[in-house]
Amino acid sequence: MTETLAYRPNVCPICLVCLVCAKSYSKECACPYAEIYWNKRRDGYQLDFCKNPLTQAAATIKKIKFDKEFVRWFHSNYASNFEVPPNLNYINICRECNKKYKKKENLNLQKPLIETELEETIDLTIDVTSNIQEYKEIKILPKKKL
Repeated sequence: MTETLAYRPNVCPICLVCLVCAKSYSKECACPYAEIYWNKRRDGYQLDFCKNPLTQAAATIKKIKFDKEFVRWFHSNYASNFEVPPNLNYINICRECNKKYKKKENLNLQKPLIETELEETIDLTIDVTSNIQEYKEIKILPKKKL
């Protein structure tokens, strides 16, 4: 049986790599629990990461669109022995794992339509030639004089 690993904001929950020392969280890392914040110079950490919102409220505070698909992907892909608190608003994901999500997302967007989807589409085009008579019957009101 594998040991349950406690949540740490300085660990990527997908690949279990410490963002501070870039070593495996369960094996080689000796870093303490620490909140880390992204900056251009990578002060305080070695691996670049993204702070992603897991709730609508967190996305609103960050002023970005809430990505429900990311939340689904995260909950289906984080390490099974990693304990994620249920009230977590943000999660730090390393760039490599974030790229895996973006790649998956792009593949889903490029999927061709299948025949069943084509059958369910609705034609919203308007035949202008059939409405010409209706346009001719509209009366033009005279302009009001000031």
